[in-house]
Amino acid sequence: MLQLPTLFELITLHSTPGDETDVNHFLTEKFESNGLQVSQHGPYAMSATFSNHNSEKPTILICAHMDSPGFIVESVSPTKVTLVPIGGVHFEEDEVQGVLKTIKGLTTVTIIKTEVGSVTTYNCERVGDVQAGDRVCYQANPQMNEKGEIHAPFLDNRVGCFMLVEIAKHYKNQTHLPFNLVFGATGTEEFGGFGASVLAHQIKPDYVICLDATYTDKAQKVELGQGPVITLSDRSVILSMVQRQNLQNMFYDFGVYVQYEVYNYSGTDARAFPAMGLIAPVIALLLPTTGNHEPIEVCDFADLDEMFKAIVVLIERSKEYELF
Repeated sequence: MLQLPTLFELITLHSTPGDETDVNHFLTEKFESNGLQVSQHGPYAMSATFSNHNSEKPTILICAHMDSPGFIVESVSPTKVTLVPIGGVHFEEDEVQGVLKTIKGLTTVTIIKTEVGSVTTYNCERVGDVQAGDRVCYQANPQMNEKGEIHAPFLDNRVGCFMLVEIAKHYKNQTHLPFNLVFGATGTEEFGGFGASVLAHQIKPDYVICLDATYTDKAQKVELGQGPVITLSDRSVILSMVQRQNLQNMFYDFGVYVQYEVYNYSGTDARAFPAMGLIAPVIALLLPTTGNHEPIEVCDFADLDEMFKAIVVLIERSKEYELF
């Protein structure tokens, strides 16, 4: 049973690109409590493995990114703080509630958007000892309604991190797997994606499952409540028709509901693995959401449950279905 409080705790953590420390610490504690050994790869990535890691077995890497879009403090005047977006933040309102993170802690602030012609600027009030380089993100108050919809910021990609924790817990006592299972989490996915390059270089996996969030799409019939989404093609991943058919057969055989998408205007840090010269197949499994990168994103809890099942099938059955 998925532990929703774990997801909600993750959502409330402050983690903008280049400042993923809070989520990193959270994952480290959860991984170690489930018997994994954690390695830090500089400030860019982390990984966790079980103690029975065997170099003669193939290595499956399941990974997610720790950051979500936010703002970095550009300059400080006597009365206000000028903010620069890091990642694709956007909201329709003139102002939203945010949280300022300085070296001394967290403070609630109001993020104010000003539009003059085609130019959009962001600022907040000056609070305490704020300095250039400090961070601001949306304020989080995650909730689930009676329809099973979760309303919160940062579903992209706290959901991926949440799945890492739940899958680690699922496999904690299974010591005789025919493969090495490695859990990875990267920084700066929303700002260049170079954390994944570090992870790829450090792990050199034989098979990669990248977790992230995606958008609903009426034209492709990608909807909330219909299961997670496999990316067939985007700016970072492209699957062959044979891979697509093998995935479809596998999920059908095991009764897992999965949707499929094709687009070319965005992507994940999954591109890092082939870019590093690795031949490992990369499967992107994404959670459908609305409001991506806005103060309130929405997902369906049923999709989370089905995403967990899809990950287990990808881990345990991909070799059988010739996916790697």
